[in-house]
Amino acid sequence: MIQCWFTIPLLIYQAAIPQFTRTKRFSNAYAHVVIDVLLAIFWFAAFISVATWTNEGIKKGVGRPGNKGCDAFAFGGGGPKCHLSQATIAMGVIL
Repeated sequence: MIQCWFTIPLLIYQAAIPQFTRTKRFSNAYAHVVIDVLLAIFWFAAFISVATWTNEGIKKGVGRPGNKGCDAFAFGGGGPKCHLSQATIAMGVIL
């Protein structure tokens, strides 16, 4: 969750600072590279944590009779939360 709030000012810096003539002096190519690398690490870690959480929820629910896949999701709500989480994982893989 923190990476979302951490991303907003960094994206503003990357998008707005080089755009205006009065703020171009604050823009630095190396700073942009560092910001890109940091954001990539944070968002990759978020993607991995969502995938781990989903997998753990499915594993914990498999012990129940008649449950497989997202029907066995143990962390509340069953199918809808699991399917949303799997869609989030798919978007993380694509992006």
